[in-house]
Amino acid sequence: MKHIKQFFLFVEQNPTYLHGFIILLLFPAYLINLGLYPFNLDEATRAVVALEMKFSGNYILPTINGEFYYNKPPLFNWIQLLFVNSLGSMEELIFRLPVVISLLGFGISIFMTLKKELGYKTALLASLAVITSGRILFYDSFKGLIDISFSWLVYLNFWVIFNNFRKERFFQLFALSWLITALGFMLKGLPSLVFQGISLLVYFISQKSFRKLFTLHHVAGGMIFLVIIGTYLILYNEGNSLSYYITNLWTESAKRTPIENSTLSTIKHLFTFPAEFIYNFLPWTVFVVALFSRRIVKLILDNKLLVFFGIVFLANILIYWISPAIYPRYLFMFLPPLFAILVFAFYQLEEESFLKKYFFASLSHAIAVLIPLSMIAIPFLLDSSLYSDFYLKFFVLAILALILCVLHFRFKYERAIILVGFLLLVRIGFNFYAFEDRMRSGIEAYQKNDVIEVAKETKGRSLYLYQNCPIHYTSTFYIERERQEILTRWRGQMEHGKLYIVPEKETANLPDHQVISTFETNLGFLRLSVIELE
Repeated sequence: MKHIKQFFLFVEQNPTYLHGFIILLLFPAYLINLGLYPFNLDEATRAVVALEMKFSGNYILPTINGEFYYNKPPLFNWIQLLFVNSLGSMEELIFRLPVVISLLGFGISIFMTLKKELGYKTALLASLAVITSGRILFYDSFKGLIDISFSWLVYLNFWVIFNNFRKERFFQLFALSWLITALGFMLKGLPSLVFQGISLLVYFISQKSFRKLFTLHHVAGGMIFLVIIGTYLILYNEGNSLSYYITNLWTESAKRTPIENSTLSTIKHLFTFPAEFIYNFLPWTVFVVALFSRRIVKLILDNKLLVFFGIVFLANILIYWISPAIYPRYLFMFLPPLFAILVFAFYQLEEESFLKKYFFASLSHAIAVLIPLSMIAIPFLLDSSLYSDFYLKFFVLAILALILCVLHFRFKYERAIILVGFLLLVRIGFNFYAFEDRMRSGIEAYQKNDVIEVAKETKGRSLYLYQNCPIHYTSTFYIERERQEILTRWRGQMEHGKLYIVPEKETANLPDHQVISTFETNLGFLRLSVIELE
């Protein structure tokens, strides 16, 4: 007992050890079974483009099924290819690793930029809150998508604008800002320019420095953007017309705005967006109630960085507030400025205030009790025979849950940080059980296995998509990965000696043929057949 008291006293005097323990949980939370689940939706698109660059040797012109792909510039695919070539593997894990690394880099950047401005504790919780918010923790952090990397760049750009403006280093401001904007453009296209334009305009106006936007420093910074993007577009134009590419980049950005959506859906979104935003990024968005204090609002308005964050948050999020066809992952760049404000507000609450003593304390106590109970209940809720190493995983989760529970009730002033540990523990449990369950019962797993068998059966023979045969890009990825070549379309008449993929329901209308195999693609359970002319 004496040793336990000494241990608690040591941790209380050196809370960085507790924080380090919580941070260590990030690695099993984000890495365990990262490559287990098959690709789905847009992450297959990114992976297919990267594979076709590798197989064709053309890194300038993105393609899918051998045909030009116009929706996104290729920087993210280059990053994925760097991992593929460096690690010598084309497994799902390799395509998703850049996202996890970007997420951790995102968190580190938030912490480093906020530490001197808002203090160590606020910076730490704000950074951890961003990367453990609900939507990121339980969805996008294990998907091979662009948005986390793009949001990291946008946040860095916010910081570059603020930090250099206050130090009156305007050449550095514009040079670095436009460099980051160019990288953002190469990741996601026009949204990078929108963030740049709005952020510069509203902040310089708010600081009564509008004229500084029209200086040689800004021209020099803009030239960096033009040189980078111009060089890429010139190289692109040598292999394909720029007209479709530029038009499609505009269409891709505009299709989610009121320009391409009905007035009714836009009006509805205006009312539902705030609630959806709070829901998607729980539990940390609950700190918004701390803003109801006039004293805290005044403290926020007295802090130049938080005022800047408020300005860029409100100015930029308006575009998404009026755009009904958006996904939560498009909003990740708003989390650092928002959570910096909310976490600051939370820590400024007086310990004896109703919000701190009763509201937040009750929430944290409920979490500290319910999560350990749910971990202990796992053997009663799940069939142990269906999972690998079931009881080993259970004991790991149960022990960690009990440790966090003890820490929660022992260290009152660290409860918000310990909440991060509880969230990460739930994610570890999710990795252990949910992924295996999906692999056993989800459609993606059997669709993946079927298409891999088809790819193996046809390897070494000429295989094509016939005419406009629809196919999900997930199926394309696994076929191309197994066959080590691009699955292209055949636009002419069928020829003997070649294999063609066609919709199963349309085979009756084709010339005499034999069916080699069939598989299902993730387009409304559409079944496709591989056929050969007799």
